[in-house]
Amino acid sequence: MKKTHTIRSIAELANVPEGDLPACLAALHRGIVEAKRQHAAALREGLVPADAAFEFQTFVWKPTGSREPFSALSATLGPETPISELPVRPRVRFVLHQKNVFCLEDLSATSENELLRGEGLGVKTVGRLRELLQAIGLDFLPNPDPRGRAFDESSALRALPGEILAATLRGLPDGAPVSLLGLRGPTLGRAHRTGYKTVGELRATPARDLAMRFGRSERQEIYKRLVETGRTFQNNHTVSELWRIGFIDRDDIPFPKDAETLLVDLQPWLGSAFKPLKRRGVATLGELRAAAARNELADISGIGDRTAEKLTALLLENA
Repeated sequence: MKKTHTIRSIAELANVPEGDLPACLAALHRGIVEAKRQHAAALREGLVPADAAFEFQTFVWKPTGSREPFSALSATLGPETPISELPVRPRVRFVLHQKNVFCLEDLSATSENELLRGEGLGVKTVGRLRELLQAIGLDFLPNPDPRGRAFDESSALRALPGEILAATLRGLPDGAPVSLLGLRGPTLGRAHRTGYKTVGELRATPARDLAMRFGRSERQEIYKRLVETGRTFQNNHTVSELWRIGFIDRDDIPFPKDAETLLVDLQPWLGSAFKPLKRRGVATLGELRAAAARNELADISGIGDRTAEKLTALLLENA
């Protein structure tokens, strides 16, 4: 089985087996070119601050077979290079000629969306063609389809380094398109299908209504992105409410410290013990701690010894 290499330094690059090094360097070159393209697109679209520096800190590569070193190939290319001389399958050349694309300059006057439309060219082939264009400083035309551009925008945002993405999302206004949240394709697609065009429309919708329109992973993604903007929903929701309707996981919630915290807000940690405690009249965290200190939890109907031990340990851990 071929080993995956994670490269963060020259020393780690030097550890790549000598036979794999040319292919690794070629892939590294492609990775840097693509990262620069994404960064330039983000700057051009105003998705990041104008002074945001380009970052490329980690490269993950796994050998996939022999391939002509990209750096050697790019030295032979130019805008006038005929499609017939590109290292692609004959079928690809035929499809491009059918689309009146006869050289790399013609290819740069075509959008990626147009190439993918119909049969003959797949995502991997179009990705390879993009590499060839970028090697000479060109790229495809922007997607002419507004919906497609939204997905491209979202993809470009997700490709940004974490700190730059966080700075971009911070303070995002209500009028910003939903695509500027950097959501995954399925989540963004569902948002569009259910009529959400702006960030403000998501914020203004009660969390329970959103939960009926999005799957659990999608609603968690939306909530996480809204948190990163600095503002979540316009309607106030307690942490336990957001947990009950699937916007956050229990592990993401800090355990309350205030003795006046209501029992209902302890539900993420109480599990099946919540209803027996409620029937017993325990109303706050302080009362729960007092009952645990008196060793009364196991005496409550519906709470066994094991559950009582777990609750007592939890309360001691978060005292």
